[in-house]
Amino acid sequence: MSDSDQHVVKVRSSSGKKEWMTLEKFEPLNKPRAIKQEKSKRPIEQSTAKKKWTTISIWLNLLLLITLVMLLFYSPTGLTF
Repeated sequence: MSDSDQHVVKVRSSSGKKEWMTLEKFEPLNKPRAIKQEKSKRPIEQSTAKKKWTTISIWLNLLLLITLVMLLFYSPTGLTF
């Protein structure tokens, strides 16, 4: 195999057409895909605003649950749902 044959890659386009391409042409075409894969491997970071609203929601739900439990156990009429 000659030196020029080692730098040739078989590429299939989105239309299904197969063609031969040199590595010099192939690498720039493949770079956006490599960047996209790298981004997908990073852990997902939540924004501080989203964390804030999630925390507020959890606390309000906890407060509501405590209120309902107190109503069930300390109500003189024995409310049932």
